[in-house]
Amino acid sequence: MKNLRIRLVLSLVVLAIGILLSASAFRAVPGTETRLRRKAADVKVLNTLLDMRRADWAAVSTFEQLPELTPRTISDVVAQARPGVQPSIQQRDPRPAVAGWRIRSATLNFDDIAATDLARFMELASADTERPPWVVVECNINASDTKPGHARATLTLEALEKKDETR
Repeated sequence: MKNLRIRLVLSLVVLAIGILLSASAFRAVPGTETRLRRKAADVKVLNTLLDMRRADWAAVSTFEQLPELTPRTISDVVAQARPGVQPSIQQRDPRPAVAGWRIRSATLNFDDIAATDLARFMELASADTERPPWVVVECNINASDTKPGHARATLTLEALEKKDETR
């Protein structure tokens, strides 16, 4: 009988401890749930950043595989598009990019250019498949009042280049 009472008391103590631990766990669940939701949101953001970085790596890989790692000079592109047309060209200092690449930038001012010649220039600048292409990042075109089909244009172009030829 004494053993039965001891077992009953021990069972009640274990039951009470179990109830207290369960109550404690239920109180902690909302805070834990909030923390887990925040962590899940952080993981989602990190996965998005990782996907963006993978796209960057793929782009760098594409450029690394080009036969030439420097773009054609902007003067050569202008000469190919329209021989004799000479815009004023302002080259900017290259800015660092990723993995040893730099961004070259140039602003071209055409005082009087035919719209077809401007379109040809923009097409040739961005169509290079052997070298990094030039990309138009800013464009301001004002139609000429005196010559139909002609305009004043200011273009800012950028291209990647890698001076270090080691691959």
